[in-house]
Amino acid sequence: MSACFEQFQALSELSEGCRQLLFSSHWYGFLPTLEKGTVTIISKKDNEHLFDLINLESYREEIKQLVRESRGKLPFDIRIKSMNDFTQSLLSSATGENPYNWLICEGSSERIYLSAYFDDLIKNNNLRIVPVGGASEIKKIYNYLSACYKDVEGEITGKIYLLADTDSQLVRYEVAEHQKLYCKRFVYDPNSDRAILVRIDSNPVSPATEIEDVLNAKVYYETLLSFVSDYSYLGFVSGMSVPDEGLESFSALDLKLSEKEAITRFFDADNNKFKFARKYVELMSEENSIPSWINEIREVMTRS
Repeated sequence: MSACFEQFQALSELSEGCRQLLFSSHWYGFLPTLEKGTVTIISKKDNEHLFDLINLESYREEIKQLVRESRGKLPFDIRIKSMNDFTQSLLSSATGENPYNWLICEGSSERIYLSAYFDDLIKNNNLRIVPVGGASEIKKIYNYLSACYKDVEGEITGKIYLLADTDSQLVRYEVAEHQKLYCKRFVYDPNSDRAILVRIDSNPVSPATEIEDVLNAKVYYETLLSFVSDYSYLGFVSGMSVPDEGLESFSALDLKLSEKEAITRFFDADNNKFKFARKYVELMSEENSIPSWINEIREVMTRS
């Protein structure tokens, strides 16, 4: 399998120097290793060929969506292979002298923030950030990985970090102690007035905390302000004071219940989570303080 990775890595490097590179494969293991591109899944039904186009930036999410839209009729082997080959790819690629490191998150908006904060690790440390489509998918992937991790533990040289938020309806499951396999969630901690990283099965389990709650408060405010002209119900943001640079967004904005509901309404509309994330990383700079939970993940991913 390591030879397969080397071949696909060579194809990826080759694609950087040309307009378009086409190849075919029956192996799904390359999917998480490529940052850019599209994959066409060809299947056959009633003597008719079907074509599904998937964006590699969010392929786990898109496969999940295809299963949902097809009401479970997406070919069974694709669903099984996409999970089996994905988890095998994570483990296989995390071995050797120059291993990949993996940060598995819930959705595409999370990937945007994490890619911006860990841009140097993506370029220099073989870090790959993959959104998988929700907490239930993270649970499924962790269980797959954990079940076979002990068999390859001595060969793992890279890190695999699964990261979830804290939902109001928390998806809980047991998490074992592994040397290079981590599964954590972020949650706001009132004692430290910032987000902390805890094991999935640990306390605290509240308050509900999403990625937008644990960002740099100043950049969060500036980003939200940029949407006021298009969403009049966010007008109250214009009258707010600029929050302190060192705070995180959950605690920095002293919001009324109606204002919190307005922000929730905004994030639930028009693919705004994705748009907000794009604007946030556009506005952030090296001068902005970095949330402590980001630094904690960085320390893990760069640890010898």
